Amino acid sequence: MDPKQKKEESLKHDRRNAYGENDKSSRKAIRRRKQWVNQTYRRAVKQALASPDPDDAQDGVGLVQRNHWKKEPDEALGDKLRWGLTREVESIARKGAAEPSLFPCLERRLTARGWVPQAVRALMGQLRAVVLQPCFEEVDLGLTELRELLTALHELNSEHGAEADEN
Repeated sequence: MDPKQKKEESLKHDRRNAYGENDKSSRKAIRRRKQWVNQTYRRAVKQALASPDPDDAQDGVGLVQRNHWKKEPDEALGDKLRWGLTREVESIARKGAAEPSLFPCLERRLTARGWVPQAVRALMGQLRAVVLQPCFEEVDLGLTELRELLTALHELNSEHGAEADEN
């Protein structure tokens, strides 16, 4: 397996907490929640067994159900990185949409970097659509392609910023 494939596999298998809370508190909260589920179950069984009539106690224990709780699986690191890069590309595309030469310059730059011209044209159409409505998530680009696209966008933005300063 070559290093690129290893990295892709690693990004699929490595996980990150996507729930939105601090990962340190999550480690404690998961244990606490499991403890709570077990404690409430044991307490309910103990209360059912406390009945003076053995038949009632047996029926009561049979009716006790354990509360259901299961930890949500964490998000794959690759998906989390892709989401962040996609958001940044969308943001730059929306900001640069006012500059009429942004998309043609980006198209030339990506073609010069070895991207397939048909794919670049399709991507440019989707970037233009992002300006109108947020639909960039439908674009299926890998992390490498997203990083290249982002680098090209940053280069173009810095060039356009320098030209604006000169004028």
